[in-house]
Amino acid sequence: MLTLRMDAADLTDDLAVFITQALSDEELDEIGVTRELDKDAKVASEAITIAVALTFATKAAVGGGIAVAAPKLFDSVVRLIGKYLDYRVELKKLEIQASQNASSEQKAQLEALAERRPKAVRVVYVASAP
Repeated sequence: MLTLRMDAADLTDDLAVFITQALSDEELDEIGVTRELDKDAKVASEAITIAVALTFATKAAVGGGIAVAAPKLFDSVVRLIGKYLDYRVELKKLEIQASQNASSEQKAQLEALAERRPKAVRVVYVASAP
């Protein structure tokens, strides 16, 4: 299982909506979307999303025990994050926590995102799914 947990400060919910609206229903069926809400926020209206986790459905690779996320779907999500970075110039912070079991190609894609906006984007790899 591969999980990307993203925290974009006050733009986190906007980022989640941007990604999920761009994906087809079939693609959304292959991704678990979990919003982490700020339970301490003193806001009378909607809860504030402080992080969003995208968990990709995985399948065992042929001839091995490694589980891999659907590469095209992962690529699509990374491209959408890149478009969001281009679109939202006011974004000051985006921390992406990725499962340590991400493939080297997936890690390279995430690092390329960080290089696009080095002052705003940070990628961290965690031992277990965040």
